[in-house]
Amino acid sequence: MVQQSNRAPSPGMVLSKTYKAAVKCPLPSRDDILSLLLHPSTNSADIQAITTFLQAAATVSLLPTFQALQLSDTTPRHCKRCHASFTDAQNTHDACVIPHVFINHSLVWLQGELHATAGCCGHLERFVSTIGEGEDARARLMQLGSSACYRGYHTEEIEEVEAEGGYNDVTIRRCDEGLCKQNHLVKRAVDEERPLFVDFGSTGESPPLPPAKDVTA
Repeated sequence: MVQQSNRAPSPGMVLSKTYKAAVKCPLPSRDDILSLLLHPSTNSADIQAITTFLQAAATVSLLPTFQALQLSDTTPRHCKRCHASFTDAQNTHDACVIPHVFINHSLVWLQGELHATAGCCGHLERFVSTIGEGEDARARLMQLGSSACYRGYHTEEIEEVEAEGGYNDVTIRRCDEGLCKQNHLVKRAVDEERPLFVDFGSTGESPPLPPAKDVTA
């Protein structure tokens, strides 16, 4: 005969079951509830179920832990990588984007494609442009894809920045004793909406495209 345990389930087991149930449960939104209340086929049993749901939701909203989480979602924070202000609610997987800054005169043809070297991290980036249209050709220079020096989450932790590539003192720079100055190279790259080429140590402009005769097979 198999004996059944009379012990209560551990808090960890209860939490695990509740978490799994929350993951699987298709929770209705506020709009869903309002639509259901206004639907002509909604009956008294439906309204009772909705009332019970709303009472449970109100109870959860009053929990101190829930209120602390809501407050943290809107608390301004400072990113130790890009130095922008952010909140937890805004911190998505591509909230922190730092574009490459390229070395002036580093454009070369490699196997029929334009490439340039990023002075921030040494990355070799591919480009596309209209060739042979005079002085405006370089203005049509565009990176292929969405490569960036960094793309990911904001962070308040210096250790996290260092673990994910660290500071390069060009586009990713440390806070200056808590008084962060806007990185003018990153700002120019974002504002101009095109790749930024500079003479490192100065503020050079985008170089002309290399001659088409330099193309290698």
